[in-house]
Amino acid sequence: SEIPYNFFKYGKLFYLKDQNVLFTFSVSVLVLMLLKRIEFSDIPYYKLLRRLLVVICGVIVTYLLRADYALLGILYTAVIYGCRRKMYEQFFWLGILMLMSNWLNPWQIFALTFLFFCKDKILEKEQAGVERPAATWKYMFYMFYPVHMILLKIINIIL
Repeated sequence: SEIPYNFFKYGKLFYLKDQNVLFTFSVSVLVLMLLKRIEFSDIPYYKLLRRLLVVICGVIVTYLLRADYALLGILYTAVIYGCRRKMYEQFFWLGILMLMSNWLNPWQIFALTFLFFCKDKILEKEQAGVERPAATWKYMFYMFYPVHMILLKIINIIL
């Protein structure tokens, strides 16, 4: 997905001064794995401090990679995970992060609204052991990002 992103945004196949949001997603997954490991570790000491260090390290890594949404991407992920069973607290902190980002856009508000109204249903299905969508959907979502970036670039060239 990085090659279509670079081609779309900079007209080059490789551009190391800016990385797409999938780098932020990858670091977010790593942060989530480490937060979960800390949560279920046998070492009870300094859990909050260790969590903060993991989040700070994730922010630093995305900053060094020059990934999109570096700070906010990691902080949104940490808040959603850290407050996953405390819905109102989660929305409070997400709202604070959105206000601190100095740009509220309709997509953020839509995503927050979607989380607010759909979160309980998603958690109920997860706890009931409902199966996830078929692998076909999974691969369709993998392909969506690079394919739509290529199509947008082609439309841009034509117009």
